Amino acid sequence: WRSNGILAERTAPGLVETFAHDGLDRLLTATAKRGNASADLRKLTTAYGTDRLGNHTALTSSVAGDPQVTGIAHGARTNTAAPGPDAVTAATVGGVDTKLTYDPAGHVTRHTARPATTASSPGTHAACRRP
Repeated sequence: WRSNGILAERTAPGLVETFAHDGLDRLLTATAKRGNASADLRKLTTAYGTDRLGNHTALTSSVAGDPQVTGIAHGARTNTAAPGPDAVTAATVGGVDTKLTYDPAGHVTRHTARPATTASSPGTHAACRRP
């Protein structure tokens, strides 16, 4: 642990995990390695694209086949029952558009997911087309 309480490294038999943070202590990377081996088992890099409140907007993994997370959107600061500014309201996870709806207390009340659309075929997906 760092003196400010931020986790910098943790170990378990045969495994070492290290964590890198920015100047505001936001997680940038987490790397897991077997013991002292130089090859990464898994490296998760949080893209340093953030919104104005410092919320992450994307997560990418260096491990082939892992789902990539992009387009993370957060709630707005309003006087309505909308989710707060730190609540994730949408993201694309591995090519699937995901949306979250919240009640006034901040509990998730609905989770929807559908294949992401492309600019060349907005709103369509082969499995959804009617003959």
